[in-house]
Amino acid sequence: MLFVEYVNRKRIAKAEQLLVTTRDSVTEIALAVGIGNMAHFYELFKRYNRCTPKQFLHKMGVAGDV
Repeated sequence: MLFVEYVNRKRIAKAEQLLVTTRDSVTEIALAVGIGNMAHFYELFKRYNRCTPKQFLHKMGVAGDV
């Protein structure tokens, strides 16, 4: 595994945790994990979860606005 891939996996794992445990927006979460470009964040999130952040929350049974 390349270092960049390792870091991205860690960032997305942290984003998953923040999505489930906070009421922060997706934009705020992306910035909190060090990804300033939303298109890149969505691309990475979909790559590792095969769904968008909103779909992820729905699968996890978390209600609320994203």
